[in-house]
Amino acid sequence: MGGVIVSVWLKSSAVKRFKARLALLLMACLLSPWLQAAEGTGHKHYGTGLLGSGLAGSDTSLSGSSISTFSLDDEPLTPLPLDVYVDAAKQALGQALFFDKRFSTDGQKSCGDCHQLPAIGPTAPVIKRLSAETQGQYQRESALLYNVSSRYWLNWDGRYTKLERLIEESITDTDKFNTSWSAVLARLSDPYQQSFQQAYGVDLSKQGVIDALATFLRSLNTLNSPFDRYLRGDSQALTERQREGYELYKRIGCAACHNGRAIGANFFIEIAIYRHEDGKESEPRLRDLGRYYVTGEEQDRNSFRVPSLRDVALTPPYYHDGSVGTLEEAIEEMAEHQLGIVPSEAQIALLVEFMQSLTGSHPGIQAEGAQP
Repeated sequence: MGGVIVSVWLKSSAVKRFKARLALLLMACLLSPWLQAAEGTGHKHYGTGLLGSGLAGSDTSLSGSSISTFSLDDEPLTPLPLDVYVDAAKQALGQALFFDKRFSTDGQKSCGDCHQLPAIGPTAPVIKRLSAETQGQYQRESALLYNVSSRYWLNWDGRYTKLERLIEESITDTDKFNTSWSAVLARLSDPYQQSFQQAYGVDLSKQGVIDALATFLRSLNTLNSPFDRYLRGDSQALTERQREGYELYKRIGCAACHNGRAIGANFFIEIAIYRHEDGKESEPRLRDLGRYYVTGEEQDRNSFRVPSLRDVALTPPYYHDGSVGTLEEAIEEMAEHQLGIVPSEAQIALLVEFMQSLTGSHPGIQAEGAQP
């Protein structure tokens, strides 16, 4: 299977909303056997999770408080691995490069200036993100890079599937460093020669810089979230309300898109969010055409990579353009316009509490002391 693009364009009628939701559920059923087979083989695919039977129900009521027992193999979400091996010397070198402002022509910008690495954890404050208005010609939110190794598609439009290629093209991209590799290597040569000899046994090179940065990025994981602990068998890791929120999450269809190890980031979906004025639908407020800029295919207009929900409670604003400021508002809009339901305040509160359990832990990394 070469690729899966889910296009759901929702209009105002209840019938079309029902059809859109049904399409998502059918997609989940059709993909499930393929995703199960692909997960263990390393095959390139859009989904990394197992779409389980929890999506089959359509009841969105909150009646009853029993939580079903489950096997991890039946769940649409899977935990992050606790042990991620990376070479320590290459990781340290990549960290230094990540915060090095010599990548930019004027010496004023590093990778870490746009991609902050704050502390993540159950008691960590909400992260203050950069404005979407500063992030390139499409005004897209700058991504948080934690758990990037668990995502198949990178960038909002899925332009890359390999970290190495993303890093390579970021140097010459006019929206990023807008320079040349020869210029970057010339600026890095003297301060990093010894470090590259120690880590790689060779002099500094373009491929070495790319590999060191990719190694560092793959080490950035927010591990041991309450939900991951729950999936591993710790029945006390979640509160009763968080467990109820997870059952609701599956029942109404959220897991059809936000699934797998990354809890998203595995395929694309068309965004069809409207402002409502006097009961009438206005033009879509989201002008970015998304994946269409990559493929040129009409079916990809307004399609974007489904975002990962890991650490989502700490990472507003939401959507590719940062147009929604609260998790509650994002849940309400997605439920209405992508799933065709209007959630109650009680349901939204349950989903928020569940999503808070997706917050893992990382001490964060600051720029000071990173540069040789």
